[in-house]
Amino acid sequence: MVQPVKVVLPVRFFRTATDNEPVREWLKELGAQDRKTIGEDATTVKIDWPRGVPLVRKMIKNLWEIIEAECHAAISRTPEETENRPAQTA
Repeated sequence: MVQPVKVVLPVRFFRTATDNEPVREWLKELGAQDRKTIGEDATTVKIDWPRGVPLVRKMIKNLWEIIEAECHAAISRTPEETENRPAQTA
C-alpha cells in the first residue's frame, strides 16, 4: 500500500501588493519539461524541509527561492524583487 506523502512546508507563489503572481505567470510560459523539473523541485522542498543550497536560497525574511540548475528557462525576477534584493558580492 502506498503511504500518503506528508507535506512539511506549504509552497506558495510570491504575490505583489496587487495580488499578481508573476512567478506563476512566468511558469505558465515555460515548456512542459521545464515546468515538470521545477515542479519536482518544489515537491522536494515541500516534503523535505529544511533544505539549503544548492536547492533553496533565502532571499529576504519569509521569502525563499528554489534554485533550478537543470531548467533550460532563463532566470526571471520581478521588478519588486530586484529592487529589494541586496547587492551581491563577489
